[in-house]
Amino acid sequence: MSSNLNELIKKYTASEPIDFPSYLKQKKRELADYPMPVKEDVKKGYVVAANAEMMERMLYAKSFRQLGYETFIVEKPRGEADLGFIAIAPLNNDLEAILWLQTGLDFDPAWPIEIVKALALWRDYCNLHIIGAGLSWVEIDFETLPNNVESFANIIINFCEGVLSGPIRNAHDLAEHLQNERTITLRFKG
Repeated sequence: MSSNLNELIKKYTASEPIDFPSYLKQKKRELADYPMPVKEDVKKGYVVAANAEMMERMLYAKSFRQLGYETFIVEKPRGEADLGFIAIAPLNNDLEAILWLQTGLDFDPAWPIEIVKALALWRDYCNLHIIGAGLSWVEIDFETLPNNVESFANIIINFCEGVLSGPIRNAHDLAEHLQNERTITLRFKG
């Protein structure tokens, strides 16, 4: 790890960074599961523990991007006093987090690429940013929304029905949620 990156991380958390392959082992995932060239990039990434406030600050800190890294949540804190985990990855853009984590791979080998394609297409309608990703989920923050939010909500549901949970039961509910919260979590089921 470069001294610049190490110093930057220390501005946000006292937690010692762990390399991403070690984090994967803790989660019972092996680097061998990753296709090349993603595998080589994963070796250059890190994960740090941080509280919710610091995680949010790290997500939007331009200083990580200036060093060639994207940040995204890999585990949310369970409570206010708990720590979550944020990845610091050598990526060209936030969509690559999905490829980096191989989101959806357990369900279909083509899913990581299909998810990236869909989100890239959605960027034609609005500004969005990946703020979190895991093996079966992606969390998205919307800076802007399209004019017809309910129509866009239908597009989202057609791509990932896993967005329908809790109080979000249909396109109208999702459109309302998007307008109020500006974030959604896509959950991919096998």
